[in-house]
Amino acid sequence: MTKPPAKKAPAKRSRGRPAGRTQDQQMQMRVSAEFLQTIDDWRDKQPDNPPRAEAIRRLVQRGLAAEADTGKPRQKRSPK
Repeated sequence: MTKPPAKKAPAKRSRGRPAGRTQDQQMQMRVSAEFLQTIDDWRDKQPDNPPRAEAIRRLVQRGLAAEADTGKPRQKRSPK
């Protein structure tokens, strides 16, 4: 009787983030509770309910695209 072939051990995966990610830079910022609530309200209206970081990326991309479409930056708000 022959023995069944030995199973191969799974390849070891390296630790950390996968190579080749497009979001490889980290950014931190402080925001108010109201700002976060606005982001969370927007997220809740999205069909895929993205994580906060993804929601902020999408909103920034939309803002930059809108600015590019008009050809001029939006008016800055006056300080309160």
